[in-house]
Amino acid sequence: MMAFSSTMVVLKLLSDKRELNTLHGRIVVGMLLLQDVVAIFALSILGSLNSFSAVLFSYALLKFLLLFAVAYLCSKYLFPHVFRFAARNHELLLITSLAVCFVFSLAFHFLGFSIAIGAFIAGLTLGNLDYSFEIIGKVKSLRDFFSLLFFVSLGMGISFSVLKDIIWPIVVFTVFVIVFKPLVILLICSMFQFTKKPSFFSSVALANIGEFSLIIASMGFYELGHISPELFSLIVIVTLASITITSYTIKYSPGIYRIFEKPLSIFDKFTTEGLEYTPTEVKPTIVLCGYDRIGFSILKNLHKSKKRVLIIDYNPEIISKLVKENYHCIYGEVNDDEIIDRMHLKQIKMLISTVPDYDDNVFLIKQVRAVNKKAKLIVTASRVDEALKCYNLGADYVILPHFLGGEHVATMITDVRARRIKLKETR
Repeated sequence: MMAFSSTMVVLKLLSDKRELNTLHGRIVVGMLLLQDVVAIFALSILGSLNSFSAVLFSYALLKFLLLFAVAYLCSKYLFPHVFRFAARNHELLLITSLAVCFVFSLAFHFLGFSIAIGAFIAGLTLGNLDYSFEIIGKVKSLRDFFSLLFFVSLGMGISFSVLKDIIWPIVVFTVFVIVFKPLVILLICSMFQFTKKPSFFSSVALANIGEFSLIIASMGFYELGHISPELFSLIVIVTLASITITSYTIKYSPGIYRIFEKPLSIFDKFTTEGLEYTPTEVKPTIVLCGYDRIGFSILKNLHKSKKRVLIIDYNPEIISKLVKENYHCIYGEVNDDEIIDRMHLKQIKMLISTVPDYDDNVFLIKQVRAVNKKAKLIVTASRVDEALKCYNLGADYVILPHFLGGEHVATMITDVRARRIKLKETR
Protein backbone atom coordinates (compact mmCIF):
# COMPACT_ATOMS: atom_id res chain seq x y z
CA MET A 1 0.00 0.00 0.00
CA MET A 2 2.94 2.34 0.60
CA ALA A 3 4.14 1.75 -2.96
CA PHE A 4 1.15 3.53 -4.52
CA SER A 5 1.06 7.34 -4.78
CA SER A 6 -1.95 9.63 -5.12
CA THR A 7 -2.80 10.21 -8.78
CA MET A 8 -5.59 12.65 -7.93
CA VAL A 9 -3.56 14.86 -5.57
CA VAL A 10 -0.28 14.86 -7.50
CA LEU A 11 -1.86 15.63 -10.88
CA LYS A 12 -3.86 18.49 -9.33
CA LEU A 13 -0.75 20.01 -7.73
CA LEU A 14 1.35 19.65 -10.90
CA SER A 15 -1.49 21.08 -12.98
CA ASP A 16 -1.74 24.13 -10.69
CA LYS A 17 2.02 24.68 -11.15
CA ARG A 18 1.71 24.12 -14.95
CA GLU A 19 4.30 21.34 -14.76
CA LEU A 20 2.37 18.45 -16.32
CA ASN A 21 4.20 18.89 -19.64
CA THR A 22 7.66 19.21 -18.11
CA LEU A 23 10.08 16.29 -18.15
CA HIS A 24 9.51 15.40 -14.49
CA GLY A 25 5.76 15.90 -15.00
CA ARG A 26 5.72 13.28 -17.76
CA ILE A 27 7.82 10.88 -15.66
CA VAL A 28 5.41 11.26 -12.73
CA VAL A 29 2.30 10.77 -14.88
CA GLY A 30 3.80 7.63 -16.42
CA MET A 31 4.61 6.16 -13.00
CA LEU A 32 1.18 7.03 -11.58
CA LEU A 33 -0.69 5.44 -14.50
CA LEU A 34 1.37 2.27 -14.19
CA GLN A 35 0.72 2.21 -10.43
CA ASP A 36 -3.02 2.45 -11.10
CA VAL A 37 -2.85 -0.54 -13.44
CA VAL A 38 -0.94 -2.56 -10.82
CA ALA A 39 -3.47 -1.49 -8.17
CA ILE A 40 -6.33 -2.82 -10.28
CA PHE A 41 -4.61 -6.22 -10.53
CA ALA A 42 -3.93 -6.13 -6.79
CA LEU A 43 -7.62 -5.57 -6.10
CA SER A 44 -8.45 -8.39 -8.51
CA ILE A 45 -6.57 -11.05 -6.53
CA LEU A 46 -7.23 -9.80 -2.98
CA GLY A 47 -10.52 -11.65 -2.75
CA SER A 48 -8.87 -15.02 -3.43
CA LEU A 49 -5.85 -14.70 -1.13
CA ASN A 50 -7.36 -17.02 1.50
CA SER A 51 -7.69 -19.85 -1.01
CA PHE A 52 -5.03 -18.90 -3.53
CA SER A 53 -4.09 -21.29 -6.31
CA ALA A 54 -2.60 -20.90 -9.77
CA VAL A 55 -5.77 -22.33 -11.37
CA LEU A 56 -8.07 -19.91 -9.54
CA PHE A 57 -5.79 -16.99 -10.32
CA SER A 58 -5.65 -17.92 -14.03
CA TYR A 59 -9.43 -18.24 -14.09
CA ALA A 60 -9.85 -14.83 -12.39
CA LEU A 61 -7.38 -13.26 -14.81
CA LEU A 62 -9.26 -14.76 -17.76
CA LYS A 63 -12.56 -13.35 -16.47
CA PHE A 64 -10.95 -9.94 -15.97
CA LEU A 65 -9.51 -9.86 -19.49
CA LEU A 66 -12.85 -10.98 -20.93
CA LEU A 67 -14.72 -8.18 -19.15
CA PHE A 68 -12.04 -5.69 -20.18
CA ALA A 69 -12.44 -6.81 -23.81
CA VAL A 70 -16.23 -6.37 -23.52
CA ALA A 71 -15.69 -2.86 -22.13
CA TYR A 72 -13.33 -2.01 -25.01
CA LEU A 73 -15.76 -3.28 -27.66
CA CYS A 74 -18.64 -1.37 -26.04
CA SER A 75 -16.56 1.80 -25.96
CA LYS A 76 -15.63 1.42 -29.62
CA TYR A 77 -18.85 0.20 -31.22
CA LEU A 78 -21.89 0.45 -28.88
CA PHE A 79 -21.50 3.46 -26.59
CA PRO A 80 -20.76 6.06 -29.34
CA HIS A 81 -24.25 5.45 -30.77
CA VAL A 82 -25.91 5.28 -27.33
CA PHE A 83 -24.32 8.51 -26.09
CA ARG A 84 -24.89 10.32 -29.37
CA PHE A 85 -28.59 9.90 -28.65
CA ALA A 86 -28.25 10.57 -24.89
CA ALA A 87 -26.26 13.77 -25.45
CA ARG A 88 -29.38 15.46 -26.86
CA ASN A 89 -30.68 15.77 -23.31
CA HIS A 90 -28.51 16.76 -20.33
CA GLU A 91 -30.45 14.67 -17.79
CA LEU A 92 -30.41 11.62 -20.07
CA LEU A 93 -26.62 11.97 -20.53
CA LEU A 94 -26.12 11.96 -16.75
CA ILE A 95 -28.42 8.97 -16.18
CA THR A 96 -26.83 6.97 -19.00
CA SER A 97 -23.33 7.64 -17.63
CA LEU A 98 -24.36 6.49 -14.15
CA ALA A 99 -26.07 3.43 -15.65
CA VAL A 100 -22.83 2.41 -17.39
CA CYS A 101 -20.92 2.86 -14.14
CA PHE A 102 -23.35 0.73 -12.10
CA VAL A 103 -23.68 -1.97 -14.77
CA PHE A 104 -19.90 -2.48 -14.93
CA SER A 105 -19.58 -2.34 -11.14
CA LEU A 106 -22.31 -4.98 -10.70
CA ALA A 107 -20.89 -7.15 -13.51
CA PHE A 108 -17.44 -7.21 -11.93
CA HIS A 109 -18.93 -7.82 -8.47
CA PHE A 110 -21.05 -10.69 -9.83
CA LEU A 111 -17.90 -12.34 -11.22
CA GLY A 112 -16.03 -12.03 -7.93
CA PHE A 113 -14.13 -8.79 -8.39
CA SER A 114 -14.21 -5.56 -6.40
CA ILE A 115 -16.88 -2.98 -7.23
CA ALA A 116 -14.06 -0.41 -7.45
CA ILE A 117 -12.52 -2.30 -10.39
CA GLY A 118 -15.81 -2.21 -12.28
CA ALA A 119 -16.13 1.52 -11.63
CA PHE A 120 -12.54 2.08 -12.81
CA ILE A 121 -13.13 0.17 -16.07
CA ALA A 122 -16.39 2.10 -16.58
CA GLY A 123 -14.43 5.33 -16.16
CA LEU A 124 -11.88 4.21 -18.76
CA THR A 125 -14.72 3.36 -21.14
CA LEU A 126 -16.51 6.70 -20.70
CA GLY A 127 -13.23 8.64 -20.81
CA ASN A 128 -12.57 7.52 -24.39
CA LEU A 129 -15.91 8.80 -25.71
CA ASP A 130 -16.34 12.08 -27.60
CA TYR A 131 -18.62 13.29 -24.79
CA SER A 132 -16.13 12.71 -21.96
CA PHE A 133 -15.82 16.40 -21.02
CA GLU A 134 -19.60 16.83 -20.86
CA ILE A 135 -19.87 13.69 -18.73
CA ILE A 136 -17.14 14.93 -16.36
CA GLY A 137 -19.01 18.20 -15.93
CA LYS A 138 -22.26 16.38 -15.16
CA VAL A 139 -20.88 13.89 -12.62
CA LYS A 140 -18.49 16.29 -10.86
CA SER A 141 -20.90 17.07 -8.01
CA LEU A 142 -21.73 13.37 -7.56
CA ARG A 143 -18.01 12.50 -7.60
CA ASP A 144 -17.32 15.01 -4.84
CA PHE A 145 -20.29 13.71 -2.84
CA PHE A 146 -19.19 10.07 -3.04
CA SER A 147 -15.59 11.07 -2.29
CA LEU A 148 -16.89 12.78 0.83
CA LEU A 149 -18.75 9.63 1.88
CA PHE A 150 -15.65 7.54 1.23
CA PHE A 151 -13.49 9.67 3.52
CA VAL A 152 -16.25 9.76 6.14
CA SER A 153 -16.32 5.95 6.12
CA LEU A 154 -12.53 5.92 6.50
CA GLY A 155 -12.78 8.28 9.46
CA MET A 156 -15.39 6.06 11.07
CA GLY A 157 -12.97 3.14 10.83
CA ILE A 158 -10.22 4.92 12.81
CA SER A 159 -10.14 3.93 16.44
CA PHE A 160 -8.88 6.70 18.73
CA SER A 161 -8.44 4.20 21.52
CA VAL A 162 -5.57 2.54 19.64
CA LEU A 163 -3.84 5.77 18.57
CA LYS A 164 -1.66 5.90 21.67
CA ASP A 165 -0.41 2.39 20.87
CA ILE A 166 0.53 3.18 17.24
CA ILE A 167 1.93 6.70 17.57
CA TRP A 168 5.52 5.54 16.94
CA PRO A 169 4.58 3.35 13.94
CA ILE A 170 2.78 6.41 12.50
CA VAL A 171 5.94 8.51 12.85
CA VAL A 172 8.23 5.77 11.48
CA PHE A 173 6.08 4.95 8.45
CA THR A 174 5.46 8.61 7.64
CA VAL A 175 9.21 9.27 7.65
CA PHE A 176 9.68 6.12 5.56
CA VAL A 177 7.24 7.39 2.90
CA ILE A 178 8.59 10.96 2.91
CA VAL A 179 12.31 10.04 2.93
CA PHE A 180 13.01 6.47 1.83
CA LYS A 181 10.40 6.24 -0.95
CA PRO A 182 11.76 9.35 -2.76
CA LEU A 183 15.29 7.91 -2.52
CA VAL A 184 14.14 4.72 -4.26
CA ILE A 185 12.41 6.72 -7.02
CA LEU A 186 15.46 9.01 -7.34
CA LEU A 187 17.66 5.94 -7.78
CA ILE A 188 15.33 4.45 -10.40
CA CYS A 189 15.20 7.69 -12.43
CA SER A 190 18.99 8.03 -12.24
CA MET A 191 19.42 4.47 -13.51
CA PHE A 192 17.36 5.49 -16.52
CA GLN A 193 19.96 8.27 -17.08
CA PHE A 194 17.81 11.23 -16.07
CA THR A 195 19.80 14.00 -14.38
CA LYS A 196 19.36 14.69 -10.68
CA LYS A 197 17.01 17.66 -11.13
CA PRO A 198 14.05 15.98 -12.91
CA SER A 199 14.74 12.83 -10.86
CA PHE A 200 14.49 14.81 -7.62
CA PHE A 201 11.29 16.62 -8.65
CA SER A 202 9.74 13.28 -9.67
CA SER A 203 10.66 11.64 -6.37
CA VAL A 204 9.29 14.55 -4.32
CA ALA A 205 5.97 14.44 -6.19
CA LEU A 206 5.55 10.70 -5.51
CA ALA A 207 6.44 10.87 -1.79
CA ASN A 208 2.93 10.06 -0.57
CA ILE A 209 0.37 7.27 -0.27
CA GLY A 210 -2.56 7.34 -2.68
CA GLU A 211 -6.28 6.77 -2.85
CA PHE A 212 -5.88 3.25 -4.24
CA SER A 213 -4.00 2.36 -1.06
CA LEU A 214 -7.05 3.51 0.92
CA ILE A 215 -9.35 1.42 -1.28
CA ILE A 216 -7.16 -1.65 -0.75
CA ALA A 217 -7.06 -0.95 2.99
CA SER A 218 -10.82 -0.53 3.25
CA MET A 219 -11.38 -3.72 1.25
CA GLY A 220 -8.96 -5.62 3.46
CA PHE A 221 -10.60 -4.26 6.62
CA TYR A 222 -14.34 -4.10 5.90
CA GLU A 223 -14.88 -6.88 3.32
CA LEU A 224 -12.16 -9.46 3.82
CA GLY A 225 -10.97 -9.02 7.39
CA HIS A 226 -7.33 -9.32 6.32
CA ILE A 227 -6.10 -6.40 8.43
CA SER A 228 -6.72 -5.29 12.01
CA PRO A 229 -8.31 -2.01 13.19
CA GLU A 230 -4.86 -0.85 14.37
CA LEU A 231 -3.30 -1.41 10.95
CA PHE A 232 -6.25 0.23 9.17
CA SER A 233 -5.99 3.31 11.41
CA LEU A 234 -2.23 3.41 10.80
CA ILE A 235 -2.67 3.34 7.00
CA VAL A 236 -5.31 6.07 6.94
CA ILE A 237 -3.37 8.45 9.21
CA VAL A 238 -0.06 7.94 7.37
CA THR A 239 -1.83 8.49 4.04
CA LEU A 240 -3.37 11.78 5.15
CA ALA A 241 -0.09 12.94 6.72
CA SER A 242 1.96 12.11 3.61
CA ILE A 243 -0.50 13.84 1.25
CA THR A 244 -0.50 16.95 3.45
CA ILE A 245 3.30 17.09 3.54
CA THR A 246 3.58 16.41 -0.22
CA SER A 247 1.35 19.38 -1.06
CA TYR A 248 4.01 21.64 0.47
CA THR A 249 7.09 19.77 -0.80
CA ILE A 250 5.79 19.98 -4.40
CA LYS A 251 5.03 23.68 -3.97
CA TYR A 252 8.50 24.48 -2.63
CA SER A 253 10.42 21.79 -4.56
CA PRO A 254 12.78 24.27 -6.36
CA GLY A 255 13.96 25.66 -3.02
CA ILE A 256 14.30 22.19 -1.49
CA TYR A 257 16.31 21.10 -4.54
CA ARG A 258 18.77 23.98 -4.09
CA ILE A 259 19.36 22.86 -0.49
CA PHE A 260 20.11 19.25 -1.47
CA GLU A 261 21.73 19.94 -4.87
CA LYS A 262 25.32 19.17 -3.78
CA PRO A 263 24.55 15.99 -1.80
CA LEU A 264 22.49 14.76 -4.78
CA SER A 265 25.62 14.86 -6.95
CA ILE A 266 26.21 11.25 -5.94
CA PHE A 267 23.47 10.30 -8.43
CA ASP A 268 25.55 11.85 -11.26
CA LYS A 269 27.85 8.81 -11.00
CA PHE A 270 25.53 6.82 -13.24
CA THR A 271 26.85 6.51 -16.78
CA THR A 272 25.79 9.00 -19.44
CA GLU A 273 27.63 7.19 -22.23
CA GLY A 274 26.16 7.94 -25.65
CA LEU A 275 24.45 11.12 -24.40
CA GLU A 276 26.99 13.57 -25.74
CA TYR A 277 28.26 14.44 -29.21
CA THR A 278 31.06 16.97 -29.72
CA PRO A 279 33.07 15.50 -32.62
CA THR A 280 35.09 18.60 -33.56
CA GLU A 281 37.16 21.16 -31.70
CA VAL A 282 35.17 23.98 -33.33
CA LYS A 283 33.83 26.21 -30.56
CA PRO A 284 30.07 26.87 -30.80
CA THR A 285 28.89 30.38 -31.65
CA ILE A 286 25.21 29.62 -30.92
CA VAL A 287 24.05 27.81 -27.78
CA LEU A 288 20.48 26.46 -27.61
CA CYS A 289 19.39 25.50 -24.09
CA GLY A 290 16.29 23.29 -24.23
CA TYR A 291 15.26 21.50 -27.41
CA ASP A 292 11.74 20.39 -26.57
CA ARG A 293 8.73 22.40 -27.85
CA ILE A 294 10.03 25.89 -28.84
CA GLY A 295 13.62 24.72 -29.34
CA PHE A 296 12.49 22.27 -32.02
CA SER A 297 11.21 25.08 -34.25
CA ILE A 298 14.27 27.25 -33.59
CA LEU A 299 16.68 24.46 -34.50
CA LYS A 300 14.96 23.91 -37.86
CA ASN A 301 15.96 27.46 -38.87
CA LEU A 302 19.51 26.94 -37.59
CA HIS A 303 20.04 23.76 -39.61
CA LYS A 304 22.44 25.47 -42.05
CA SER A 305 24.66 26.52 -39.12
CA LYS A 306 24.55 22.98 -37.71
CA LYS A 307 28.28 22.78 -36.94
CA ARG A 308 28.20 26.08 -35.03
CA VAL A 309 25.22 25.17 -32.79
CA LEU A 310 25.55 23.49 -29.39
CA ILE A 311 22.38 22.07 -27.80
CA ILE A 312 22.02 21.55 -24.04
CA ASP A 313 19.13 19.44 -22.71
CA TYR A 314 18.48 17.23 -19.67
CA ASN A 315 16.16 14.78 -21.43
CA PRO A 316 18.21 11.70 -22.40
CA GLU A 317 15.72 10.69 -25.11
CA ILE A 318 16.15 14.05 -26.87
CA ILE A 319 19.95 13.94 -26.66
CA SER A 320 19.98 10.39 -28.06
CA LYS A 321 17.89 11.60 -31.00
CA LEU A 322 20.16 14.61 -31.64
CA VAL A 323 23.30 12.43 -31.47
CA LYS A 324 21.87 10.28 -34.29
CA GLU A 325 21.31 13.47 -36.32
CA ASN A 326 24.96 14.54 -35.69
CA TYR A 327 24.14 17.74 -33.78
CA HIS A 328 26.66 19.06 -31.27
CA CYS A 329 24.89 18.34 -28.00
CA ILE A 330 25.56 17.79 -24.31
CA TYR A 331 23.31 16.05 -21.80
CA GLY A 332 23.00 18.08 -18.61
CA GLU A 333 21.40 20.99 -16.78
CA VAL A 334 21.97 24.63 -17.68
CA ASN A 335 22.76 25.59 -14.07
CA ASP A 336 25.57 23.03 -13.80
CA ASP A 337 28.99 24.73 -13.54
CA GLU A 338 30.63 22.05 -15.67
CA ILE A 339 28.06 22.56 -18.45
CA ILE A 340 28.57 26.34 -18.25
CA ASP A 341 32.33 25.87 -18.75
CA ARG A 342 31.76 23.72 -21.83
CA MET A 343 29.49 26.35 -23.41
CA HIS A 344 32.56 28.64 -23.92
CA LEU A 345 30.46 31.71 -23.17
CA LYS A 346 33.28 34.15 -24.01
CA GLN A 347 33.26 33.10 -27.68
CA ILE A 348 29.53 32.72 -28.36
CA LYS A 349 27.54 35.20 -30.45
CA MET A 350 24.09 34.09 -29.34
CA LEU A 351 22.49 32.11 -26.52
CA ILE A 352 18.87 30.97 -26.79
CA SER A 353 17.13 29.49 -23.77
CA THR A 354 13.72 27.86 -24.12
CA VAL A 355 13.96 26.53 -20.54
CA PRO A 356 10.73 27.56 -18.74
CA ASP A 357 12.30 27.91 -15.28
CA TYR A 358 12.78 31.59 -14.34
CA ASP A 359 15.70 30.98 -11.96
CA ASP A 360 17.61 29.01 -14.62
CA ASN A 361 17.18 31.84 -17.12
CA VAL A 362 18.35 34.44 -14.59
CA PHE A 363 21.40 32.26 -13.91
CA LEU A 364 22.21 32.05 -17.64
CA ILE A 365 21.85 35.81 -18.14
CA LYS A 366 24.21 36.57 -15.27
CA GLN A 367 26.77 33.98 -16.41
CA VAL A 368 26.84 35.28 -19.99
CA ARG A 369 26.88 38.97 -19.12
CA ALA A 370 29.74 38.43 -16.64
CA VAL A 371 32.09 37.38 -19.47
CA ASN A 372 30.42 38.49 -22.71
CA LYS A 373 28.66 41.83 -23.16
CA LYS A 374 28.12 41.54 -26.93
CA ALA A 375 26.39 38.16 -27.23
CA LYS A 376 22.70 38.24 -28.10
CA LEU A 377 20.64 36.77 -25.26
CA ILE A 378 17.17 35.30 -25.91
CA VAL A 379 15.43 33.66 -22.94
CA THR A 380 11.92 32.44 -22.06
CA ALA A 381 9.43 33.58 -19.41
CA SER A 382 5.87 32.59 -18.54
CA ARG A 383 4.80 35.92 -17.01
CA VAL A 384 5.23 39.57 -17.96
CA ASP A 385 6.83 40.56 -14.64
CA GLU A 386 9.46 37.82 -15.10
CA ALA A 387 10.14 39.05 -18.63
CA LEU A 388 10.70 42.63 -17.39
CA LYS A 389 13.16 41.41 -14.76
CA CYS A 390 15.06 39.46 -17.43
CA TYR A 391 15.28 42.63 -19.57
CA ASN A 392 16.65 44.55 -16.59
CA LEU A 393 19.33 41.88 -16.07
CA GLY A 394 20.54 42.17 -19.68
CA ALA A 395 18.40 39.93 -21.90
CA ASP A 396 18.03 41.17 -25.49
CA TYR A 397 14.68 39.48 -26.04
CA VAL A 398 12.31 37.45 -23.85
CA ILE A 399 10.02 34.85 -25.42
CA LEU A 400 6.51 34.81 -23.94
CA PRO A 401 4.99 31.65 -25.53
CA HIS A 402 1.35 32.41 -24.61
CA PHE A 403 1.49 35.95 -26.01
CA LEU A 404 3.34 34.86 -29.17
CA GLY A 405 0.85 32.03 -29.71
CA GLY A 406 -2.06 34.47 -29.42
CA GLU A 407 -0.42 36.92 -31.85
CA HIS A 408 0.30 34.14 -34.34
CA VAL A 409 -3.31 32.91 -34.29
CA ALA A 410 -4.64 36.49 -34.62
CA THR A 411 -2.40 37.10 -37.65
CA MET A 412 -3.41 33.78 -39.17
CA ILE A 413 -7.14 34.56 -38.77
CA THR A 414 -6.61 37.94 -40.47
CA ASP A 415 -4.82 36.23 -43.40
CA VAL A 416 -7.56 33.61 -43.70
CA ARG A 417 -10.28 36.29 -43.80
CA ALA A 418 -8.31 38.21 -46.41
CA ARG A 419 -7.84 34.94 -48.35
CA ARG A 420 -4.05 35.30 -48.35
CA ILE A 421 -3.64 31.79 -46.92
CA LYS A 422 -5.68 28.62 -46.81
CA LEU A 423 -6.30 27.22 -43.34
CA LYS A 424 -5.98 23.60 -44.49
CA GLU A 425 -2.55 24.22 -46.05
CA THR A 426 -1.40 26.08 -42.94
CA ARG A 427 -2.50 23.19 -40.77
